[in-house]
Amino acid sequence: MNLTVPGSRSVSEPRFSNGGTEMLSDPPVAIICALDFEFRTVTRMLRHPNWSGPFAKVGSPPGDILLRQSGVGQARARAAARDALRDGATALVAWGVAGSLDSSCPPGTVLLPAIVRRPGGTSFRASEGWRKRLAGKLAPHVAVQGGELLSVDEVLATPQAKAGARKLGAVAVDMESAAVAEIAATARRPFIALRVIFDGAGDHLPDAPDLVDPAGRLDLAAALRVLCRPRQWAPLWVATRRYHTARTVLGRCASTLAEAGLGCPERTDPATETAVSTPQRSDSLADDGAAP
Repeated sequence: MNLTVPGSRSVSEPRFSNGGTEMLSDPPVAIICALDFEFRTVTRMLRHPNWSGPFAKVGSPPGDILLRQSGVGQARARAAARDALRDGATALVAWGVAGSLDSSCPPGTVLLPAIVRRPGGTSFRASEGWRKRLAGKLAPHVAVQGGELLSVDEVLATPQAKAGARKLGAVAVDMESAAVAEIAATARRPFIALRVIFDGAGDHLPDAPDLVDPAGRLDLAAALRVLCRPRQWAPLWVATRRYHTARTVLGRCASTLAEAGLGCPERTDPATETAVSTPQRSDSLADDGAAP
């Protein structure tokens, strides 16, 4: 459920509504995340004592952030991004986790994709300058990689499903980034995605599509049903380990950016571009000093 907290509050004294939206004063950047734990990593970043606003490190006046938890899926992400722009955001970030489609992109890797695409061929190019500034800030602390990100409508839970998606040219898959990029492109606003790899290309995820509810919260009843099925114990154990890794790395990203700033869009950064193109492997951010 999306919940807007009325009124404006300063970055130095933020308040948050778990599972919803936090409105700060005059937000230039909106961070869109789907899941509860993704949302919490950003709230921790904003509570960091060194946080001074996303523009503090690039010479512009300090600005604020609109944080919105959309829930799972492209329709919810699209609505959250559209609402964020309506509330005054001037740039969009898709923040959270993704699944790997390639062994070169293992769990715990931070993916900053140059291209976000849908299976049908429509692709969106992230703001290159912003993406590279962010990579430069993160690379000393975490493994960072570029490449293409594919957004799909259902979880790819098996190695076979992931192998099929890999043929489209992406190195990772999620369910929301293309929707956020689409809204940014339509509004001619900058966009980037930051995704920490959750499950590996060879991992089986638990056969429990309702383990996370549409609002992005863990469904405890569904979790108990998985525990009653011994065949699901191994995938659940793997997923639990992957969760702890992804949460740790996403938190490290948040802590790093709380210290260094978001490297947010500059006035010269172009808006998000959209095109129908042939899938191809994108750059690995090697020029930024990030780990390929």
